[in-house]
Amino acid sequence: MKNIMLIFAMALLLTGCNSGFQKMEAGEYGVRFRALPAMLGGGISKNVIAPGEMEFIYPWETIYRVDTTVQSIGWGGMNQGENKSQADYIHTRAKDGNEVGLAINTQFHIDPKMVSHVVQYVGIDKVKPLVAAVARADVRTHMNALYTSGFINPNERSEVLKAVKHAINHRLSREGIIIDEVIYVDHRFERKLADGQIVDKYQQIIDNTQAKRQEVLREPKQREAQIKDKEKAFFDAQANVNKLLEEAKGYEAQASMRGENYLKEKQNVADQILATGLAEVEGLKKQVAALSGEGGKALLRLSIARELAQNDAKFVMLNTGDKGNAFDVNRVDSNELIRQMGLATMAQEAVKTEKENEKK
Repeated sequence: MKNIMLIFAMALLLTGCNSGFQKMEAGEYGVRFRALPAMLGGGISKNVIAPGEMEFIYPWETIYRVDTTVQSIGWGGMNQGENKSQADYIHTRAKDGNEVGLAINTQFHIDPKMVSHVVQYVGIDKVKPLVAAVARADVRTHMNALYTSGFINPNERSEVLKAVKHAINHRLSREGIIIDEVIYVDHRFERKLADGQIVDKYQQIIDNTQAKRQEVLREPKQREAQIKDKEKAFFDAQANVNKLLEEAKGYEAQASMRGENYLKEKQNVADQILATGLAEVEGLKKQVAALSGEGGKALLRLSIARELAQNDAKFVMLNTGDKGNAFDVNRVDSNELIRQMGLATMAQEAVKTEKENEKK
C-alpha cells in the first residue's frame, strides 16, 4: 500500500503544472484543495491564505481564489441583472394593483471568515446567481407591500428597502454572503406581456404629469433668472447713465472754466476801456475847466492856430457877433476870395457910374 501511494505521489509530482509559490492579491483569500484521498488529507483545507500572503503550492494542490471586496448586481439597465441583452427590471405589483418595474442595485461581499464554506458548499461561480435569485425574490415579496404612492414617496420606499436588505441577509449570511446595501435606482409603472412587449400607458401619463410638474417648478426659477437678468440690465443702464452724467459734469466744468476765463478776459478789457474813458473824461473836464477860466480865449486861439497850422490854411476870416461875445472863424479858399473880390470891384464901378449919370 505504501509503495502504491509513493508511486501515485511521484506521478502527481511529475504531472503538476500549477506548483510553486503563489501570492494572494488585495482583498483576495485563498482556499487550498488537495487532490488526495481523505486518509492522506485530501479535500478542502480549513486553513485560509490571507491577502498578501505567499504559499508554496504542490502539484496535487489547487488554490481557489475568493474575492471578498464589495461586488454588485443590478436590474433596470442594459447589461445588468441576469439578462444582459435587455433592460431587465424586477417586475412586481403595487398593493393597489398597478404593475411596476423596479431598477434595483444590490451590493454584497463574501465573509472572509467563511470563504472555505463558500468554496465547498456554494461554489465561487455560483455566488452571483444565488444573490440575484434571492434578491429578486425578496424585492418582489416586500416591495409589493407599497401602494402606488409609496413608490413615489422616498420615506416609505426607504423603509421597505431596509426590510428587503434584512430579508436577503437572513437567508444569505448563513452561506457566507453579506448584503451591504439594497439601493433603489428608479421605477416604471409598466406591465410585461408574455411575448416580451411592455405596456406602459400608465407610466406615460405619469411621465407627462412629472414633466408638467417639473415645468411648473422651473417657472419660479426661470422668473427669478429673468428678474436677475432685468436687474443686471437695469444696473448696467444705471451705470451707463451715471457715466454719462459724470461726463456731462466734466464737460460742464470745462465749459464753466472756459466761460469764467473768457469773462475775466473781457472784464479786463472792459476795465481798461473804462479806465481809458475815465482818463479821457477827466482830461476833457480839465480842458473845459481851463477854457472856462481866465486865459481861456488865449488857449482857444492857440488851439485854433495849431489847427490852422496843421491844415495849412491860406485865408482866415474873423467875425464878431452883434453883442461882441460871439466869435466865428471861417477859412476861405484864395481862388474863391479873388473871384468874390472881382465881383465886388465890378459892383463898386457900377454904383459909381450910376451916380455920375444921375448928376448929369
